[in-house]
Amino acid sequence: MSNDVTVSQDVFKEYKCSLCGCGLSVPPIRILGLERTSQRTVYKCGRCVAVKCQIGVRNEVYEAVAQQLSFPCSYPGCEEKIQWGKVQDHEQECLHRTIRCPMHYQNCNMTIAVCQVEKHFNDKHRANVREVEDIGFLSGKGDGVMLLKAGEELFFLYRLQSNNFCTSILALGPSKYKKFKLTLFSTTDTNKVSVSFDELPVIRYDERSHCFKCLRRSCEEPHHPFCNKYNAVQQMTSTGFLNVHKKELVSGVMDSKDYYRCRLTLVPSDPSVDEAPPTEEKLPTQNDTAGASSLINNESLRKALSCPICMVYMVPPIFSCPTGHTLCSICKPSLGKCPTCKATLGNTRNYLAEEMAAEVKLHCEYQVQGCAFFGIASELKIHEQDCVFRNDYDGDEPRRRSKRLKLIPL
Repeated sequence: MSNDVTVSQDVFKEYKCSLCGCGLSVPPIRILGLERTSQRTVYKCGRCVAVKCQIGVRNEVYEAVAQQLSFPCSYPGCEEKIQWGKVQDHEQECLHRTIRCPMHYQNCNMTIAVCQVEKHFNDKHRANVREVEDIGFLSGKGDGVMLLKAGEELFFLYRLQSNNFCTSILALGPSKYKKFKLTLFSTTDTNKVSVSFDELPVIRYDERSHCFKCLRRSCEEPHHPFCNKYNAVQQMTSTGFLNVHKKELVSGVMDSKDYYRCRLTLVPSDPSVDEAPPTEEKLPTQNDTAGASSLINNESLRKALSCPICMVYMVPPIFSCPTGHTLCSICKPSLGKCPTCKATLGNTRNYLAEEMAAEVKLHCEYQVQGCAFFGIASELKIHEQDCVFRNDYDGDEPRRRSKRLKLIPL
């Protein structure tokens, strides 16, 4: 963290996303409103960005402070501290990443580490584990999930066989395979019929967006974008996740008991297409964080911690409208409605903003002129009124007149 801004890491521990329960460490952070019983502010993190909500005011106070901090990974056992803006990328590749077993239709809802998926399936769902080259006989009745192995790589094979025949191959980790070919055969030698589907995409598995329970309309996880949606299959198909095949083509290869044979061929990415080498990230030096960059940090925080009406630093109590816009205790009594969204104002406190105001330390507004004062909002509010480094003069003497930039309302 830069010396230009300081804040205690403990401030962030108790604040969680109301949808997924993870920490508020992935932007954008949005205010969804107030919890009915406690009247505490309800938040949504960037992991749940695909979940549609009626209200979603971005919490600029929080994000302005969070940019200066590092955050823990959401998965138990991981001790990494990750910079703001990089948490989601880390969690996708984290060695401690966990998923819910997709075999819910076999009464299994265990949470398992991705590195333990193969062992879990071998122990609990052995009949659903196959090698990619030898999937063998499958039933044309009902939906199902299979764990496929291709060398060291693991994939989920989803099959839905209700109105249409739908398939999807989902890689559980980074994969060299980008496409696959699906070939279905008849089970008897007397009826040699086959049908092939080429150039189908291999998708990186994401439990939220590729939930098998969502596909079967039995999911109740609020952070899943397709939870309890009647048209989940159609919506998930539109994202390119499911491949829909004509049912009549598949029916032609089934025997009298609705069985067929399945062969799946994984197609690696084209080695002739050179991928751009990863650019080496340049870590900021102490000199890089000085000057203009530190002024940007200070000014963005100054804006976030200032009342949008009087443009003075907010100190507790800080009030909030129903959609999350903040107001200081001086301006709030004279207003019946929020000046930003016109919502009726009550007496709701924004406790997160109050903690930010009480914890965040930043430089005086007149740092450029030479002032070295460094303090929290309540201290800056008093200091800047009498700062000797003000550069407005009345003759030879400095005058007390604020030169604060006009701030855009939050």
